[in-house]
Amino acid sequence: MKRTYQRSPVLYFHELSSEQQLEAIDTFGESEAQEESFVLWNNDPLPLSMFMRTDKGLFSGIYEQSYFSAYFIKLSHTGEAATVVYAHW
Repeated sequence: MKRTYQRSPVLYFHELSSEQQLEAIDTFGESEAQEESFVLWNNDPLPLSMFMRTDKGLFSGIYEQSYFSAYFIKLSHTGEAATVVYAHW
């Protein structure tokens, strides 16, 4: 398994760049995207609502992309930052 780690602030929709906002709107629609929080992976916004919460283990949540890849997230104690991990087999 390969893993890549990145740190990201937790951002609200209005804190995203205009390109990132357009990507979020394409994913959710405008009204839902404006109510969402995001973390960044390679400058692409990942919505926090897509992460399934996990109470056990090192990570706070998982966002499965396919059978062989997923994003994992570990939120800071304050909830203002996160470590995002992309793992693939």
